[in-house]
Amino acid sequence: MRTATPATRALTAALLLVAMAALAAPAAQTGQAPLWLHVQIENAGGEDGGMHLPVAAVGALLQMAQAQGAAVIENGQLRLGDEYLPALRAMRAVWRQLAAAGEGEPVTAQYESALIRVARVGERLEVHVEDGDRAAQGEVPAAVAEALLSGADDALHIDAGLAALSALPGEVVQVTESTRSVRIWIDDTPGQ
Repeated sequence: MRTATPATRALTAALLLVAMAALAAPAAQTGQAPLWLHVQIENAGGEDGGMHLPVAAVGALLQMAQAQGAAVIENGQLRLGDEYLPALRAMRAVWRQLAAAGEGEPVTAQYESALIRVARVGERLEVHVEDGDRAAQGEVPAAVAEALLSGADDALHIDAGLAALSALPGEVVQVTESTRSVRIWIDDTPGQ
């Protein structure tokens, strides 16, 4: 089993946070087909996986996580544990720098031993993480990142993230490493 590097942990944490927000996104308006969250994981070793969950039903998972002490949600904000605070601070610093940067102009930050480059291209953030001989790339909607980071210093604003996600059906997150790729999207198709 491979040991996770800081780059992998940071990118995985960001991916999981966006996925958690996606999981709790509200269902479509009455009269429309219900929304589904899809996660597809492809590994170079052939151990692929995925899941297809109704968005409306998955909100209960966050409630269960809170009941089990795995998450603390107050006033629509997910309070993060101490181990995630340095990564959250780094994300907020990059977001502030992106606000001052021009379209497509990359912002660079160091997090532990990982070099992180982020650029805003249209309505999406392109993220590149390098840590030694490992690298990963990802794309996230800028509106979702902005909404999630509008919370308190030690929290992600889940309610704001959900509002941003509900307006963005289609591909939400894509992450690619040398040995795997992960795709997360929302649509009205039960399984793919």
